[in-house]
Amino acid sequence: MLLRNDVRARRLPPATRRVRLLIVEEGAQCQGTYLSPGECDEVIVLRQSEGESSMDLFVRATLRVADLERTGKQLAVALIAMSPLLDPQRTAVRRMLGLTILHHVQAVGKDSELVLAVDGAAEPELRRDLIAMVESLVAHPGSRHAPIRLRFTAPAELSEDPPLESGIHPCSPPSAAD
Repeated sequence: MLLRNDVRARRLPPATRRVRLLIVEEGAQCQGTYLSPGECDEVIVLRQSEGESSMDLFVRATLRVADLERTGKQLAVALIAMSPLLDPQRTAVRRMLGLTILHHVQAVGKDSELVLAVDGAAEPELRRDLIAMVESLVAHPGSRHAPIRLRFTAPAELSEDPPLESGIHPCSPPSAAD
């Protein structure tokens, strides 16, 4: 039997740092209540600047997710706070952002969560578009590790947290006592 006895220090793998990523489109009304780190080690906020295109925001977000992978960090929660606007470019970018996050979750293989949030007063056409987007994202293999939530109100307005499952969960309006 051979024993290895070198003088190199044995390094334990560093603890994985869990990150909350908040991507905020210009005009989004519901981002403030998501800034709490919760059970995460850090919060990264990528806010779309005035005049910045949706595609430029997507590129910045993709670079940030790639940087997280390179440094060994993982997304615990990724939230996309959306504006109430609906146009083909925004729709495509929102879907690509969701896919980028699901690819990261699949590559890391650790549980995460993807939240798509829009103001409760979103137009019916935007709601239908987002529901269709969630249905397409659920088909991605990364969704096994990341429940996908679609929220039409801020978390402070929810009566209770929905279960950690993909899907669309009903929200109760705040009571008069709130």
